[in-house]
Amino acid sequence: MPDLLDRATCLIAALGGSGGGALALGAVAARAGIPPATCSRLLKRLAALGWVDQDGNRGTYRLGPRAFALAAGEPYAPALVAVALPAMRALADATGGGCTLSVLRPWRRVLLWECGGVHGGGRQPLREEDDVWARASGRLLVAALPAAQRARWIAHLGLPGARQWPGLATRGELLAELAALRRQGWAHTDDPRLGVRGAAVLVDDRAGGHAALGLFLPTARWNDEALQCLRDAGARV
Repeated sequence: MPDLLDRATCLIAALGGSGGGALALGAVAARAGIPPATCSRLLKRLAALGWVDQDGNRGTYRLGPRAFALAAGEPYAPALVAVALPAMRALADATGGGCTLSVLRPWRRVLLWECGGVHGGGRQPLREEDDVWARASGRLLVAALPAAQRARWIAHLGLPGARQWPGLATRGELLAELAALRRQGWAHTDDPRLGVRGAAVLVDDRAGGHAALGLFLPTARWNDEALQCLRDAGARV
């Protein structure tokens, strides 16, 4: 166990010393002094726990959300947050709603930033939420995954429950709904208890994948103009 912990610590330190950039497996192994095969196994496990990110299944590695959560004041995915924040603030001002920026990480949705609404100018929540199916951003991000990755997410998460995504009873129905979201380009969910509608559109995550820009409004205030504001903000990001 001490050896395993030592190696995991060396890997995190190697990635942390990259200045925020991504490293190939060989570079990580060389910096940490760990054989590449062992390095690969440990990195996969660290990625599953949120300490490490990997770009795709065989891509480069970088620090994950848990590492950034421990660094006070340092946002996760800083380049993405910096680009998105002006558009998020403008969207919040235009609609009076709350805005969110989210990404998928195994097997959860990570809320990178939230502003507007009760949060005013902004805050850095960096929350990890397991209930992917219950949120518009989670549904849309899974829908946007390449087919093979999408199948793995569905296999891991299972079918959504009746309270997570009402009206779905089979895998075929879930796949049909995800395909419809891909064609539509946006998703929404309603919370009747709070009287709130949440909606999301896709944006580039700066690493070859997608993030989701979200908007939350009282359902009574939701209209085509609010949707267009959300789409325009996504286009600016």
